[in-house]
Order: sequence, then structure tokens, then C-alpha cells
Amino acid sequence: NFIPCLKDYLSGQIHSIDYSGDEQEFSDDERSQVVLANNQLFEHSILWINYTTYDLWREQDSINLHMHADIMILSHENDDD
Repeated sequence: NFIPCLKDYLSGQIHSIDYSGDEQEFSDDERSQVVLANNQLFEHSILWINYTTYDLWREQDSINLHMHADIMILSHENDDD
């Protein structure tokens, strides 16, 4: 079940579909458009992120799983409240 969910997520990113809180499901034909080279995924312990600061400088930061693996991200806000 992991691969179809991964392909759904990647298809949504490719088609610039905004996350609405619900999972977007794609057809098998649409999923087949996402090809994983040699059916391989690789795990990395460090994620490098390039970004632009408020004063328009380029910066780079990292997330290292072996040092401080805790990160915070924004979650989707529900309109139900």
C-alpha cells in the first residue's frame, strides 16, 4: 500500500494540487505516469534545504536524524472550527 500512496502524493505535487486535508487519490493510469527508477528508494540521514532569507540572501540548512531529529512544520487548518 506504500507505493500507491507515494505515487498519489507525488502526482499531487507534480500537478500542483493544494493539500486540502484529505488524501487525493489518482487512478491507476495516472499513477503509472510516476516511474521510480529501478523501483528503488534511498534513505538519507541528512536533509539539506536551500532557501532564500528575508533580505534575499541564499542560505542552506540541514536536518540531521542523528543529532536533533525533531522538526516542526505547519499543518493544514480545518475550516470546521
